[in-house]
Amino acid sequence: MKKISHPFRKYLPFLAISALVLSALACNFSQLGQPAPEQDFQPGEEQFAPEEESHPEDGSQPQDGEPRPEEGQHEEPFHEEEPPHGEEPPHNEECPPESECPGGPGSESGNEIQADLDVTDIFPDNLPHGRLMARITNNGPTVLMSWEIEMRCEAHGVSWGGPQHGSEDLVEEQRIIIQAGPGETWEADTGITIDANLYQYEVTCEIYSDIDPNPGNNFYMELVPPN
Repeated sequence: MKKISHPFRKYLPFLAISALVLSALACNFSQLGQPAPEQDFQPGEEQFAPEEESHPEDGSQPQDGEPRPEEGQHEEPFHEEEPPHGEEPPHNEECPPESECPGGPGSESGNEIQADLDVTDIFPDNLPHGRLMARITNNGPTVLMSWEIEMRCEAHGVSWGGPQHGSEDLVEEQRIIIQAGPGETWEADTGITIDANLYQYEVTCEIYSDIDPNPGNNFYMELVPPN
C-alpha cells in the first residue's frame, strides 16, 4: 500500500465535515417539493359549522327565574272604554255664571236666557273732538255677566254752513261685551271719532242679540252736538 504524503493528511477532517453538510442540504431540498399530508376523512361523515344560539327578535333574553311566554299567547293592547252608543262622555267643565247657563234666573222656558236690551243714549266723551259712546240698558229679567252682542252705529255729519260746504259719513260695526243686571246700564264705545268744529252729526245705533225678546227698542238716534 502506498502511503499518503504528509501534506494531504491535514485536509482529511475538513473534507469529512464538508461531505456531511452537503448530504444534509440535499435531504432538505428533497423534502421541500413534497405535498402536505391530507387530514383523515372517512366517507359518510359530514362536517358542520357550530350552530349559533338563537335570540328573540327584540334582542332581549329572559333572565334566570323569569317565566318564558308560551307559544300562541299574545298580549292584548289596552283600549279605553267607550261610552255606550248615544251617550256623551262626562265633562269636568264647570258651568259658566248663572246668566250664561240655560235655565238661569229669569228664563221663561226654563232652557233659554231672556234679556230685553235697549239703546237709551248716545253722547261724545269729549267736545269738540271726541269719540261717540252708547248707553245700553238691560231691562231684564236675566243678569248678564259677560254676554256678547252686535252693535252697528252710523254718524252722518253736515257742515255748520250747510250741506254745500261739506259732509262726512262714518260707520262702525263691531261685537261688544255687555255686563249689566236688570235695570243697569252699560256704556259701550262705538269706535266713531267726530269733529264738532266742522260738523253736526246725526248718529244712529242699533244692537242685535239672539236673547232679546223685544227687538223693537234696539234702535236709537240723536244729534251730536245738539242744537
